[in-house]
Formats: sequence, C-alpha cells, structure tokens
Amino acid sequence: MDDQATASRASEKGSLRTALRRADYRNLVGGLTISGIGDWLYSVALLVWVFNETDSAFLVGVASTFRILPTALFAAFAGELASRHNRRLVMVGSDLSRAACMFALAVIAGLSGPVVLGLGVVFLSTTLGTPYFPAVQATVPSLVREDELAPANALISSIETVSIVVGPAIGGLLLVLGSEEPAFVINGLTFVLSAALVARIRSTEVAKVEEVTEPLLKRLGAGVNAIRRSGDVSLLIGIEFVNTITWGALFVLLVLVAEDLLGTGDEGTAFLYAALGLGGVGGAFFASRAAEYPRLGWTILAACAGFGLPYAVLSLMEQEAIAYALVATSGVAVIVLVVTTNTMLQRLLPLDLMARVFGVVDSLDVTGMLIGSLSVSLLVDVFGLEAALLTYGLIPPLAALALLPRLRGLNEASAIRARQLAPIVNRLNGLPLFAGASRDCIEALAAGATEESVSAGATVIRQGDQPDDLFIVRSGELEATATNGGEAETVGRLTDGDYFGEIGLLHSVPRTATVSAVRDSVLYRIRGGDFLAAVGNMPGTQMRLHEGTVARLEAWRPSLRPSLPGLATRDTVEEQA
Repeated sequence: MDDQATASRASEKGSLRTALRRADYRNLVGGLTISGIGDWLYSVALLVWVFNETDSAFLVGVASTFRILPTALFAAFAGELASRHNRRLVMVGSDLSRAACMFALAVIAGLSGPVVLGLGVVFLSTTLGTPYFPAVQATVPSLVREDELAPANALISSIETVSIVVGPAIGGLLLVLGSEEPAFVINGLTFVLSAALVARIRSTEVAKVEEVTEPLLKRLGAGVNAIRRSGDVSLLIGIEFVNTITWGALFVLLVLVAEDLLGTGDEGTAFLYAALGLGGVGGAFFASRAAEYPRLGWTILAACAGFGLPYAVLSLMEQEAIAYALVATSGVAVIVLVVTTNTMLQRLLPLDLMARVFGVVDSLDVTGMLIGSLSVSLLVDVFGLEAALLTYGLIPPLAALALLPRLRGLNEASAIRARQLAPIVNRLNGLPLFAGASRDCIEALAAGATEESVSAGATVIRQGDQPDDLFIVRSGELEATATNGGEAETVGRLTDGDYFGEIGLLHSVPRTATVSAVRDSVLYRIRGGDFLAAVGNMPGTQMRLHEGTVARLEAWRPSLRPSLPGLATRDTVEEQA
C-alpha cells in the first residue's frame, strides 16, 4: 500500500497539478488572470465613452492607439525594470497604480471631464502596466521546481492569450448593465484584488536571470536576418502583419457599427464585442485541429477570408442578428489564422532562432495595430463607415489572394519537407520521451537532427565528459558502462528506439556512463540546445523525463542519484498548502 502511495505521488511530480498546490504560484496565477482580464475589460467602455463624449471617430482611434502605444515604446525598459528590482513589489505597484488610474478615469467620465485628460490617464495606465508581465515571467522559476517549470509557464502563456479575448467580451457585457463608469470602477477593483493576491506571495527569492552578453540591437538583428533569409518566413510574417492592421481598426469599427450602422448604441457595442470574444473562444477549439492540416497555405487563405470578409459583408447589412453572427465568425477565423501562421513559423524556424524571430513578430504586430487604429478614423471621415468596413474587410483576403502563388509554393515546400522528415518524425513520435509533443515541435527537432553511423567498438559518449547532444538509436546495439570507484561494469544495453544522453543535458552534469557500439549501429543525433528548447515548450514532458531519469539512474548508477538537483528529495519534498 505504501509503495502504491509513493508511486502515485511520484507520478504527479512535475505536473501542473503539483505546481498549483504551491500557494505562491496560485497567488501569482490568480493575480495575473484577474489583472490581465481587467486590463482588457475596460477597453470597450473606454472607446464607447470617447465616442459618446466627442462623436469623433478620430478620437476613438486615438483612444485605441493610447491603449497600445506604451507597450511598443516602453517594453524593453519594462523588462529591465522587472529584472533589476523586487518583482513582487513591481507587480503590486503596477496593479495599485493602474487601479488608481481606473478610479480617476471613472471620476473623469462621471463628471463629463475633458476627454484629453482621460486619454492621458489611459496612456499612463498602460505605461504603468508594461513591467507586470515581464515580472510574472521572471518570478515563476522562483516559485516552482525545475521539473514543474514547463507546465507552469504554459498556463501563464494561456492566461495571457485568453485575457485578450475574454476581457473585451466581459467589458462589453458590463455595458449592457449600465454606463461606462462602473466598468472603469470594476476594472480598478480587479487590479486591487490582483495586488492583494500577489502581495501574499511569501517567496522573496529573486530568480536568477540568464546574463545576456549580446547587445539588444544585435539580438534583434539576428531575428531580422533569419526572416530575411527565408522567403517563406517573410511571407507568413507579412500576412500576419497585414491582418493586424485590420485587427487594430476593428476596435474602432465595432463602436461605429453599433452607433451609426445598426443604431443599437452602447448595448449593441457590448454585444458585438461579446460576439467577437465568443468567436475567439470557439476558434481556439478549431485552431488546434486546423494546425494539423498538412497544407497550411490553404488554411491561411481560408482564415484570412473568414477574418476580413464578414466586415465587408457587414457594410451591406443592417440586421442585428446577422451582424453578431458575422463578427463571431471573424473571431473564429482570427484565432485560427494566428495559430496556423505561428505553427508554420515554428516548422520553418530553427529552435535557437525561434524566440528572436517571434520577438520581431511581436513588435510588428503592435505596429500593425497602431497603423490600423490610427488610419481607420481618417478613412471613416473621408469616405464613410461603409467604405471603411469594406476596405479593412477586404485587406486580409486580397493580401492572401495576391500571395496565392507563394502560398501554393509554401504548400509544396511543406509537403516535400514533411516527406523528407517522415522517417525521423515517425521514429520520434514513437518514443515515450516525446509523448504529448506537438507535431511542429517534433518536426523542428527532426529538421535539426543528423544521422550518424557508428562502427562496432567505437565510443559515442564517455563518462565524465561534458554533455552536448541527445542520441536516439535507429538500428544496431550499444552498451552502457559505468565506473563506480572500481572497474567499469555494464549497466545497460541500448537497441532500436532507445535513447541516451538526456541525463547530463537535463541536469547539467557530466556524462554518467560510457556508451559504445557493440555492433555497427546508426544513430540520430539531436543538438542539446534544440532538445532543451523543445522540452521547455512541451507541458508535462519535463515530468516524464524526470521520472525516466530517476528510473535509469536507479538501474544504472544509484549512487549518483543524491548528487543531482531535484532528485535527492523527490519523495520527500513538502508541497506548500
């Protein structure tokens, strides 16, 4: 019975469930969820308030811009602030200062104060919020164990994505129940509650931040060069950039559609945003399936059409029910589009350049949204709302159609690449080591792998050497030997489908055994950096690797187990209540 209980506890090590048992991590997640949704919640009420006070599409566009601009201006500075100061204080200070801004905005709106003053408060609020998420990311490693880090980070990223969709939807529904001021007050209260949760974090440890020796411009340049070298990567990023222009314009257009086209006022605006949010939630379900389709070029074309065309059709419709259905359809398509383009980028990019390229993509996304939010009001003023809806609605599908020949080429390149990588992809998919990994992650590992032939008697890795790569046996037979203070003894045999080299990589320790070929063998070599990057992006995989490491050490070198971080107290770590 005790053995069963121990096995049950061991099977839970490194999971999201065990991370959530830690009070500090729960408080961090709770604060981020409330703060993130609240930060997006008031955006609908803000745009409605500005329009009601000014009847100006231009100022609505300015308000939307002020919600985004500080992120582009101060993101780098915010990251430095979060890395150099007490992160708990940074998060609490960010929450409380934004709460003060929201209460001030509620007073300004309630007293019909100057809109310009309100916009200044909005700009200040977003600026004060820029250090929050970098502080969250930097805090997570100090609150969970290393083997819990991957699932813990996956939840943090999911919360950020969901907040962008759910926040405006909730804000829209709040408008149905009253005026704009309560939405500002409720948003302020979400920040107060978030600050209270974050303040309860007891751990004051400052997580170690990897020292970056390269200048910022050089790191950004590496991402830009990777984009320039690949026509397919440039194509995907260009499509995503064009679509963010329409996305930036959309926040202004929905307010104008409700007010001027449908005549439904604030309540109509609320329902339009709610429809967009519900569509986005539904899109998350379809996106995971669409991303598995082998010819993603066609999926991208269909998603561009599904995102933009509803607004072109909306310019000809004045029925509420149809309008809500069209906006919901667009919400589905935009999520599918984002997931599909990101999946394709992950398939095309080397793992060591992925983060840098996506950093450039984030900057371009913010730029596209700024262009859309600033240009839409000018287009409405000059040509009218219907023309603006038609224009921004046609931008995504027309851009995709213009690039259709290249999308076809992308389809063919993707299909050829899939066929070339199929043997090693199938081999990796069959390994328990990569159970649960997404196909694009497996393909990225396969693309960077090399095939090596090893003659009988040759040594592949030697005990005591520094770890470099992971090896998977395609065919043949190898022997693992280890010296425990005396003569070398055989500790294991490796045949087709077995792997070795993961212990040193996962725990940053010298090789724990020598592996030599018994007979001629063929191996797949996966770069250690690629393997570790992939593990960090596979929720739950670190838990399985941790357990596999323990099992192999107990079978091969039990005397080494107490010296490895995270293993000595594996069965005795007390979970925080």
